[in-house]
Amino acid sequence: MACPRPRARLPREEIRPAWRAAVPAYRRMCQEGHHHHPSWLAALAAFREVVPELPEKEARQEVIHAIAYAAANHTAWFWRGVYGRRR
Repeated sequence: MACPRPRARLPREEIRPAWRAAVPAYRRMCQEGHHHHPSWLAALAAFREVVPELPEKEARQEVIHAIAYAAANHTAWFWRGVYGRRR
């Protein structure tokens, strides 16, 4: 019997557009062959363009949650073309 995994949380409505900017930025960098940290910095920059008034610490946490949510709930799309994966 498989143990159920907790689902990553959804963003607050006002943060959702920033998540939608951050995740593709992260994924694009990974597809170009960059490792996690430079990809995460690109995601943070994209997030900050959409919601610049959010405190830095909260913005960083939101980017982490956005990436985790996409990786957990849209796995096939998120990892397609990343690090040589084609499926």
